[in-house]
Amino acid sequence: MTTKKVFNKTRKIRLLLLLAVFFVVSPGLLHAQVLFVEDCFVGGVTVTGANTSGVAMGVQADVRWEPGFEVRRIYAVTHRLGWVAPHTMFVNGGAVHWDSSSQVGPETPLSNPWSHPFAVHVQDVTETVMIEDSVAIIDLPPQQFYDNAWNWGWWSIYLVILYEAPHIDQEICYRLYTADQRQDMVQNFQFATPLYLHDSPLLLSLFSTRLMALDSDKSRVWLNDEVLGDLRGNDLTVPPTQGAQGHFYYESNDAKGLTGDTANGRFFHHDAVALLNGKLSNESQQNLSISKLTPLSGDPGDNLHPAFTLVYTPSCPVISTDDMVREYELCQGDSVQLSGVSGFDHYSWYPGTGLSDSAAAAPLCSPDSSGWYMLSMRNNSPVNGCPQTVPVFVKVNPMPRPSEVRPFRSTCPEHTGTVHFLETGGTAPLTFFVGDADQENNYFDGIAPGTHSVFVEDAAGCRWDSTVTVGMRVPHTAAFTANPQTGTTPLQVNFSNQTQGATDYVWSTEGAVFSTAEHPAYTFADSGAFEVELIAFRGDTLCADTATITIFVDPGIELELPNIITPNGDGRNDRLIARVLGARSLRWEVFNRWGQSMHSGEAATSPFIHEEVLLWDPPQTAPSGGNRRTSRPEASVSDGVYMLVLFIEGIAGNTEEVKQTVTVAR
Repeated sequence: MTTKKVFNKTRKIRLLLLLAVFFVVSPGLLHAQVLFVEDCFVGGVTVTGANTSGVAMGVQADVRWEPGFEVRRIYAVTHRLGWVAPHTMFVNGGAVHWDSSSQVGPETPLSNPWSHPFAVHVQDVTETVMIEDSVAIIDLPPQQFYDNAWNWGWWSIYLVILYEAPHIDQEICYRLYTADQRQDMVQNFQFATPLYLHDSPLLLSLFSTRLMALDSDKSRVWLNDEVLGDLRGNDLTVPPTQGAQGHFYYESNDAKGLTGDTANGRFFHHDAVALLNGKLSNESQQNLSISKLTPLSGDPGDNLHPAFTLVYTPSCPVISTDDMVREYELCQGDSVQLSGVSGFDHYSWYPGTGLSDSAAAAPLCSPDSSGWYMLSMRNNSPVNGCPQTVPVFVKVNPMPRPSEVRPFRSTCPEHTGTVHFLETGGTAPLTFFVGDADQENNYFDGIAPGTHSVFVEDAAGCRWDSTVTVGMRVPHTAAFTANPQTGTTPLQVNFSNQTQGATDYVWSTEGAVFSTAEHPAYTFADSGAFEVELIAFRGDTLCADTATITIFVDPGIELELPNIITPNGDGRNDRLIARVLGARSLRWEVFNRWGQSMHSGEAATSPFIHEEVLLWDPPQTAPSGGNRRTSRPEASVSDGVYMLVLFIEGIAGNTEEVKQTVTVAR
């Protein structure tokens, strides 16, 4: 994870005599607007900008500037209509880039489909915009045109420049509020009553835009039901631009209008600056209302008022926020701990999305995307310090995740595999890795077969990793035949190797290698089904192809026969019994020495177990049964030599004839 923290300059805490009544401030979201920043420091503020409904290039607007000034911070504010593509404006040649990450507060609807929706965006452009003169040159380039949504675009820029100078030793407080309510109806805002020195200016500046010069298009502004004035027409920039923005500067208890604006007690046409001294109520909240004065055909209209500012000299002691981190940078999926300034009793983060605790001074932040967080800090008593609100930008860099990592097989024994990273995001330049190899090109060749670690690292230090398997393309195909492929034990099989292009061979069955010859033979002593595997290599053991054949071996006929029986009635060896394996059936006949048939029979057997079959039970008193079928009653049996003729049918249907003499001896 990469986390970057950006600090302000260090400045010691300076305290002022408390001269005003303290009101409790609701931090963060304040009744239909977002308090984006409340910055109290020693220095000054100057505000300028330009509006357009089309293209405005080289617009000149006044700012307060003189040698010795040092920029503390510059905020750029704009409004967006519609769901539009990112856009870049320029101030003194410095790029101000707008995209979704800069949005502050929610999108709000507009009834005009050509303009819907509305949103406010803010950027900290301190590092990109240079102010070195009393005139700012503003370029608002052409934008993409959207059919049936003619008003879509980024149509203004409002610059808030906070500065310091050696001759300024007076504290100042600056608040920037951004709208988060509909702009096509009356906009009712509330802001906390400021803690200000009553003998110093309390200045309100409005950021309005797209106001025509027609009297029917003017916006009226009320403060606590008192009319502050009407706004319409073009700002007096050079050339004039459509809308009314408050141009001014405030430093050392002095407020002055710029670009034709006047720091007096009212708004008038293009003049969007007014002093509120003597106009505040005694309440803790002040009500500010703005609306289009003359609705068209019952529609209250859609004059836009994206933001307003308050500037004053504080009557409470200022706690420095210079050391507070204002920007964090991390990779998507990571977290970072935000941090406020010590010395406050209460902390509140807005929005609370992605935070472990929005009321903690230092919550853990796990954001899904880049965006602003505003930390409002206040004390129970103003004696302990002025409230402050500090905007913090959390930049979430996308992971350099490819849409696909596509491998292609390697031809063996050479290493010809490839790995291609497709459509990879992240912050350029990217570095791609396959195993120990790295390059900026997303296409790797000469990759060996196997599983490789792959990852991508971008310029922001974000890293995505995975694994990929490069297969093998073997240029030969293993093949062989077996003769015979079935039979009974013991079965000798001859193997004929049909492989072309291989150099080495390994033959195995049941996990045991039995030959490395090209055309081997093997005898199967046991019955069963045996898989024979041939691995055919070409130069390298990794460069191999495999073929298999299953050999089916049935049991051979096994026969155990006695050659003498003693039918004397003692229960031992009285009968002629065959022990047989691998036979389906038996037929037999017993002959005496003169060729006369003494006995015959037949029996079915189970071929896969050793089974005992009674072939002949010479009579002692009466014939003894036991055969499944006997052709005729037993003849008289005397001691002597007899001939057994036995026919055995094997599993494979083969028949074997066995002849054996049997001696009868009582």
